[in-house]
Amino acid sequence: MQQTPQGSVVRTPGGALAGLSQIGGAPRAAVAAGTRVPLVALDGLSPAAQANRKMLGGAPGKVYVAIDSEFSADKDAELTARLVTLQAARDKLAPLAAGRRASAPALSKYLAGKLDHVLVSTAQFREMAKGAGKVDGNPAAFPVFIDAARGQLVVDVHQAFVAGDRLSKPAQQGLSAALGTQALGIQNRQWLPAVQGAERTLKAAAARGADLAPEPRPIRRRGALHLEHEYVGKEIGSTTRGADFYQANRHDLISGHQDWVEHHRHSYTHVNYLHGEAGANVHRKEIVVHRGLIDNRNGIPENSIAAIDNAYAHHYRSIEIDVQITADDVPVLMHDFTAGRMTADRDNRLVSHTSYREISARKLVIRNPASGDYVVTNQKVPAAAQALQHVLSSKPGMTVFLDCKEDAPETMIALLIDRPQFRPFTAVKLYGRTYMGGFPQLLGKLQQRYGIDPVDPGHKQERQALQAALKEIGLVPILSQGFLNDPALRKFFPPPAGGKAGAPAPAELADIGMAWLKSWSAMNPVVLEVVPTGGDTPEGQAMQMIRERLRAPADSYAQIPFSGSYRYEDFSVPQKDGTNKYYTWDVHGGITDVTDVKFADRRGTAGAFRNEAENILTDQPDEEVWAIGSDQTLDRGHTGYKLDLPPGTPIDLSRNADNRKLRVTEFLREKPVLDEAAVRAVEAGMLADRGG
Repeated sequence: MQQTPQGSVVRTPGGALAGLSQIGGAPRAAVAAGTRVPLVALDGLSPAAQANRKMLGGAPGKVYVAIDSEFSADKDAELTARLVTLQAARDKLAPLAAGRRASAPALSKYLAGKLDHVLVSTAQFREMAKGAGKVDGNPAAFPVFIDAARGQLVVDVHQAFVAGDRLSKPAQQGLSAALGTQALGIQNRQWLPAVQGAERTLKAAAARGADLAPEPRPIRRRGALHLEHEYVGKEIGSTTRGADFYQANRHDLISGHQDWVEHHRHSYTHVNYLHGEAGANVHRKEIVVHRGLIDNRNGIPENSIAAIDNAYAHHYRSIEIDVQITADDVPVLMHDFTAGRMTADRDNRLVSHTSYREISARKLVIRNPASGDYVVTNQKVPAAAQALQHVLSSKPGMTVFLDCKEDAPETMIALLIDRPQFRPFTAVKLYGRTYMGGFPQLLGKLQQRYGIDPVDPGHKQERQALQAALKEIGLVPILSQGFLNDPALRKFFPPPAGGKAGAPAPAELADIGMAWLKSWSAMNPVVLEVVPTGGDTPEGQAMQMIRERLRAPADSYAQIPFSGSYRYEDFSVPQKDGTNKYYTWDVHGGITDVTDVKFADRRGTAGAFRNEAENILTDQPDEEVWAIGSDQTLDRGHTGYKLDLPPGTPIDLSRNADNRKLRVTEFLREKPVLDEAAVRAVEAGMLADRGG
């Protein structure tokens, strides 16, 4: 072995380990003579685990290092912290695997502490992988593998860790693959970076660009999709930069008032809305641009990087974008559950059946609702992490609301836990219909994701760490009138004294809704979406009561703004009598006529909610500025979403009916089932952790 005078290790031709310097056994020449790697205590493990842990230099085996930089004091600290992380992973995995057959040589040696740890640079890792025989794991895909024959756990020290000396997700997946323990929950939890007790502070490595790329997980196994009915439409050309079958947005509704809007826009859109000035509150209006600022005529589709840029260029600082989850668990920007409307996917597959690699390669399209034909834009389907990094790096002061349907909040929140740099300017929207069990239901799903037992006293610190992270994540809970009287909601949030016999009274329903909303105080609610859709029913009256209670000065939510949502129709068609017909795309690629839907009329009218909400979601932000500023309700109509077609052009509502029917059936088949026992276990664990 050769060493430079400065102590950096260089490889020699004598085999895969010829250039490795041993630490943890004999002293290293790279460190001052007679010194050893400092022992670092772990914080966050159970007392039993800490008592049983053997310090570095005992188990695990010996430790070898081959890196392409000098052994400075900081490098010593970094390597020590990463060894502590690896040791913590093994200590945590051992009890989880106690009841599992450790017949595989890799797993049995790993649990027994008989594997030498080899920390190498990326180039060394690749060379060792090539030179090794049969190994456990997949070194071509992950930065960790096990050579059981040689008794080595080989780790790419550059790619296996992220900021805070934590295991990266690829490292977790690689270790799981090598050990065959994918179901046991090796995860990047708060206990991994909790390194204390050293005489000096260990510096967290700066996040690298590669850390910001999406990290797919194994494809979720699902039932097969039926592909016998294609989604109708073909690519067409355009004489404009975009979809010339849409009229240009001439802003007819604010004709003559554009200068006023330009001058006063800043009063209704704020820099750093969630944290700037006094933060989001009930004393100011905030206009939130829906799906980014769309411009179909000029080729800017919804939920695209271009739509984010367009909103910012027009001086709007709050946007809402939609999130769906791919088959390999990557959050991407997409409104619908299916990919057909916004991409050229002829099968209109569920996003949950499509890999990130496949969907991210597709360009976004803008469809002509009259024919199904489409123009292809220059925008691709972005990952949520890509979009948020774009905002972070180039859109200072912008706030992003993430509309997460079904169980998408779990994956999106996990991303925000892993990427704390996104938390200050984001908030996650979640729907009460999915989370009838309130916060305990969501917490239980995240505990499962991270392999945390909901009641085991040995996992208490991990539960507390997870809840501490959740407290930093902005939330928009959506309480809709439609599920207020659902028996499942009553089961988890019963009214005082169990309620009265017969149909529940409005006050009783209000008690239930308030209890559900208050369960989310365990996180960081920044906006509340509580929208009555009809006041002539017990549910509608209850929603009004809830809003009044939330505005009581003594209520803990009194300063949290209400959200009002516009954009019900997605496009309109001029009629021969001078009126318009209004339509919406549904979440499975179908079309619905909403011309005569009463609530749709309000949602499609700028100014209709100006006195009912402070946080106003709209796809016509300029029109909303004028409506609020002039205190009036404008005429119904989306001037930027009117088709440029002959008056009376028919819209075939049944065009993709067969395909849509299949996708709805498959979607419903895979909807997560509410597990009452799991929610009750989480509730019991929360009570016990509080000392109750």
